[in-house]
This record gives sequence, structure tokens and C-alpha cells, in this order.
Amino acid sequence: MVVADTDGLSEDVQHGHTALLVPRKNAAALADALQALIGDRALARRLGQNARDAYRQKFSIERMEADVDAFLQTLDVPTRG
Repeated sequence: MVVADTDGLSEDVQHGHTALLVPRKNAAALADALQALIGDRALARRLGQNARDAYRQKFSIERMEADVDAFLQTLDVPTRG
């Protein structure tokens, strides 16, 4: 995955771990990052797997339930658990 360094997107990726982060409005950096992924299938697979793992951890049903329960406790609302 290649991500432009913009608000929101750059906060959700780790350069070299879950994506390649490039400066916004920098076509040369974008081209270099795409060439890196095309030329290194192992890198592309590793970034993809790491991104998938990070997504699953952050957005799993269990994680979302725990986050909702924690929020409800701040409101003093009974939880399901």
C-alpha cells in the first residue's frame, strides 16, 4: 500500500511496516514507492499482511465491543458483559 502524507491517512499507517508513506503532491516519490512495490514482491506481501493484521486488531468485533463498553461506563450505563 502507498499512502500520501495527509491528515488522517498518515496517522493510520506506519511507514515501512503497513505502507509506504509519500509526501503529498510529490509525483516522483509516488512513482518511486510504486516501483519499489512492483520490484519487491516480498515487500508488497509483507506490507499487505501487516496492514491486514493492524486492521483486524483495530476493528475486530471484540475490540469494538470493548471500546463501546468502556465508553458506556463513562456514561454510567449498564453494559452487556
